Order: sequence, then structure tokens, then C-alpha cells
Amino acid sequence: MEVVVNVGIWSVVGVVVLAALTGVVMGLIARRNNRAEAARSAYRDADRWCGLLRGQISSLRSSEDAVAGQALAEANAHYEYALALLATARNESEFDQVRRKAVLGLRYIGVARARLGMVAGPQGPPPLSSDGRPMYEAEYRAVPATSQARAGDDRYQQRGKSVVPGLRGAGGN
Repeated sequence: MEVVVNVGIWSVVGVVVLAALTGVVMGLIARRNNRAEAARSAYRDADRWCGLLRGQISSLRSSEDAVAGQALAEANAHYEYALALLATARNESEFDQVRRKAVLGLRYIGVARARLGMVAGPQGPPPLSSDGRPMYEAEYRAVPATSQARAGDDRYQQRGKSVVPGLRGAGGN
């Protein structure tokens, strides 16, 4: 009788251990799949931003304006760097770095377009602070192409700052 009880106990222990191992393996597989899906999603996002930057660069031609030409060259350099990063990126944080480079290139495109008297075009998402929140206030609106600044409204003066040192921004600073 004692042997039967021992066999029964060891059978139950074996089933519990087998169930626990199955759960651990399934959890590890699900975690790997989640990471792979996050990386695929980050790749698609980074690729979209690179494509948008490529389209903006190809739509602008170099002009006689030196500052616009410099901003366009900077945007092109950011695009090439983003493509090089995209070719070697493997995880979500590396794809996020590609996206940030492409968005920065779009900001230079905005500078070039503003300098050429064009509407700024797509600028990408607002920059994020160190805690991950957008740096603009909730009521933020971009400066219109034609200056409609109202007296006492400092949002327009804040937007006049440029990403290129020495360049007057769209706000007229």
C-alpha cells in the first residue's frame, strides 16, 4: 500500500512540475513574440518616417538661398544616417533612434520650406521631454503660414525660434 501512495504522490508532483514547465515555456514564447511584434511595429513606423523624409527631400530643390540649402543638406544627411541605422537596427530602441533622426530631418525640411516662403509641411510629432510627455502645452497650435500673430500672444514668439543657429524662424525672430 505504501508503494501505491508513493507512486501516486510522485505522479501528482510530476504532473504539477510538467504543468509549471509548460507555463514557463509558453510565457517565454509569448514574451519573445511580443518583443518581435513590437520590433516589427517600430520598424514599420521608422520606415514610414524615413519615407516621408525622402518624399520631402525629393520635392525640394536647392535654391540660391544659402540657409535653405544648408537646411536641405542637413535634412539629407539625417535621411542618409537614418537609412544606415535602419539597415542595422534590430530592436525597438534602435528603430526609435531611426525615427528620431528622420523626424529631426523633417524639422530641417520645415526650416528650408519656411525660408523659401512655403508652408512648413509635415514636422513629425512634437519633441518629447525626458519623462516621455510632449513638450508643447495642450492648446498648442502651429504658427500659420501667413503671420497672424496677435499682440500679447507669446506662442507665436516662442515658435519663431529656429533649429538652425543664426536662422530666423517662421515666427520672424
